Amino acid sequence: MLVDKDRMIQLQEQNQLSQIIKTNEVSKRFGLSLTEQDAKLLLKERRNSLKKQRRIEFGEGCLPSKDRLPARQAYEHGLSIVKDKTAQALRTYNEIIPSFSNYGSRCLYDTFVKGIPEFFKWYDVWFEPQNAILTLDYPLLKDISVLEGIDKIHEYIRCIGLEQIFLNGFSAEHVNNVLSKYNPYWRDSIDNICEPVLTYTLVKDMENDPMKGIGERLSFALDKLIQNHYEGNRELGDYLSSAIDNIACFTQSLHATDS
Repeated sequence: MLVDKDRMIQLQEQNQLSQIIKTNEVSKRFGLSLTEQDAKLLLKERRNSLKKQRRIEFGEGCLPSKDRLPARQAYEHGLSIVKDKTAQALRTYNEIIPSFSNYGSRCLYDTFVKGIPEFFKWYDVWFEPQNAILTLDYPLLKDISVLEGIDKIHEYIRCIGLEQIFLNGFSAEHVNNVLSKYNPYWRDSIDNICEPVLTYTLVKDMENDPMKGIGERLSFALDKLIQNHYEGNRELGDYLSSAIDNIACFTQSLHATDS
């Protein structure tokens, strides 16, 4: 019976993918996990590496299942990674906090200035690394609900840093004026303060833009804003683009009300 080579490789990779996903059940307890997309990318890069080296693999070859590691070794490996992530998150926080401004938002102040240090104080890297501890009441422009533990906190800190970069591009007086027009009681609200300022800036900029489609015009205005005022900071642009759909809906509702 002839065996189809491509079919054999496909079956082998399917088996390896299932093994990696299965390993997540063990490794996620130590703060480590891969999505199915990450696992597929890992297998693809591995296959390319073997091909470049002209190597042939039989059975499990050089990618043994992680759940066959001794429990202590797996735990210590995961612990080391979580500790490194925690140290990096703390460095990022300490870089932001000296020039941090809450612009009068009590929710932002309570969450970032009071809450984040409490996380680092009580975070248990040894026995509960998946616990983010904080409710993170101040909302971001993007959804990070799928993240856990230090991954969630570090991404939250990073996003707040990006918001600070954006808001620092305006005077505090301008930010306060825009927020007051948006909601007279914004200081006591739990709303994101970055989105109203971004909305005001983009909508004003695209008033004379001939392009059709609100979403397209907003994206174009955002690209121009990032290029002209933030030195082409793509990381900031990618984060702010998370608000485009909400801003488009808001803008459409305004037009509907006016008409």
